Amino acid sequence: MKAEGKLGKIITLGTVLDLGVFWALLKLNKEFMARGVILAVIVLTLITLLV
Repeated sequence: MKAEGKLGKIITLGTVLDLGVFWALLKLNKEFMARGVILAVIVLTLITLLV
């Protein structure tokens, strides 16, 4: 994926889906779970970019 230049598009698609989950958790007053979603997105993105 990285060699084909599609890695950024895949990360963006995953982030958009996670933002939907993040928004839903905030609406349900699950702030700590929403914080975990954002942390997981950051960690997965860093791992994907560094490996």
